[in-house]
Amino acid sequence: MPVYLSEEMFGRDASCIGFPNLQLCIGIVIVSRNGLFGIHSSSLNGSQDSLRAFHGFCEERGLASDGVTSIIAAADTRARHGGSSQSLEAELRLVCTQFGYRGEVLSFDTGQITHDHGIYVEFSQSNASNQRITYKKSEKTVVGEVKPVTNTLDADVVAYDLRFNKFRSTAYPASSVSGRKSRFHTHTGRFHVADGSMLRRLAL
Repeated sequence: MPVYLSEEMFGRDASCIGFPNLQLCIGIVIVSRNGLFGIHSSSLNGSQDSLRAFHGFCEERGLASDGVTSIIAAADTRARHGGSSQSLEAELRLVCTQFGYRGEVLSFDTGQITHDHGIYVEFSQSNASNQRITYKKSEKTVVGEVKPVTNTLDADVVAYDLRFNKFRSTAYPASSVSGRKSRFHTHTGRFHVADGSMLRRLAL
């Protein structure tokens, strides 16, 4: 089953990670030889603390020091960084440094999409050559019930407390996210694919 990460949650999955309601937050996916690892980060001020904790989460679940093959990020650059692409790149450079990664970072600016309540973004892959980013306005999605997850060494989802720099004992990830049909008859309710024209490839 895919994992759906709310604010300050870390997760892993073999093929799919979703980020409900990205507004001021950033969703980051570490693509590795042994699956996907994701973080839904809200705070700029606490990003380094949470990144260190996220790195530890990944290592404890099998991410090798040379195992990162690519990094993908989704955020509204205008809302999170005041429209500064340099500030976004600086944040992503911190991610690369933390994971010892040098290479291309794929960036999806959700600010390209007019929305009322944020954007749901999902990254999925069936193999190394078949990856895609899909999205939908949050107001056109339905989030499933939450199911509590206890913080254990083998948990697929954990929650991090930025105030105390420690993991919460229990996380409450959503169980599913589905697309709802809009009022326009031509809209089928499917998720949209972020094609190459919507993405930036950053050499960091």
